[in-house]
Amino acid sequence: MKNIKLILIFCLVFSSAALFAQNKRSFKIIVNKSNSTSTLTKKEVSKLFLKKTTRWKELDIKVNPVDLTDDSAVRIKFSNEILGKKVGAVKAYWQKLIFSGRKVPPPEKKSDSDVLKYVQDNPGAIGYVSASAKLRNYEVKTVSVQ
Repeated sequence: MKNIKLILIFCLVFSSAALFAQNKRSFKIIVNKSNSTSTLTKKEVSKLFLKKTTRWKELDIKVNPVDLTDDSAVRIKFSNEILGKKVGAVKAYWQKLIFSGRKVPPPEKKSDSDVLKYVQDNPGAIGYVSASAKLRNYEVKTVSVQ
């Protein structure tokens, strides 16, 4: 009986730790400081980055998503967690749209600071940076993702 209690306690602690780790992302979603949006769902973020949603409702301006380069560890995490696709699948999605002449992918930036500068300079921009990125020198803010 004592062993069963220990196993149950271990399972409870392990599952709690796993849930905490799942909720702590290794990236932040950012928008221009003038954007009134403060919370988005994963589905909404996905639609913004895949250009299925093209205008910010509150601002009535064009959405300008920006990506990190496809070899970025942060992009790999973002693509898996938010878009639900591997980076290669996202690239294939864009190739199909480019070939059909319908859309072009978001610009790719090499670093967090490049993404921060792009989002700061474009009122309709949305991007993502590593969780450790320092935002204080830029006119951007984080958006909570549910």
